[in-house]
Amino acid sequence: MKIKNLLNVKKKRTFDEKDRYIKIFNENNKIIKENINKVTYIDCSLYWIINIKGIFIFKNLKVLNLIGNKIQKLPKEIEKLEKLKEIDLSYNQLLTLPEGIERLENLEILYLKNNYIKNLSNKIGNLKNLKKLDLKENQLHFLPKEIEKLKELKEINLKNNKIKELSNKIWMLIII
Repeated sequence: MKIKNLLNVKKKRTFDEKDRYIKIFNENNKIIKENINKVTYIDCSLYWIINIKGIFIFKNLKVLNLIGNKIQKLPKEIEKLEKLKEIDLSYNQLLTLPEGIERLENLEILYLKNNYIKNLSNKIGNLKNLKKLDLKENQLHFLPKEIEKLKELKEINLKNNKIKELSNKIWMLIII
């Protein structure tokens, strides 16, 4: 089940554990309710969300789109989204790699474009299945050596950062 509109989020600017069912539009523009256990995709882009502390009730979530919100920090409980394969946190207000994200063993795609990230935790090396990492337009000065542990990484975008030195391995993955 894909969710394109979380109507209750737009009004509250938060999402919490009490939202056991969510309102969505079906193809006929009728509002329906969907059981949280069937939700695998959520698109909460451009809602000005500041807090997603209750999103972790979606245990089968595979794709989470949070583009263009006001998120400064993700709760550590993000690690509970064990089936998550893709998360897009582009155009938010993140200062660091979200704590707990390094425990998402199935994560393949991580978009962190256009935030305020100055450095990455060494724990990024724990994302063993990561294939794509977008860090474009942040404030990075360097990448931790542990990023080279990402054996599945095929693509990394580092445009418009302040990085002065990269290893040969990272150079091979960069999008120019």
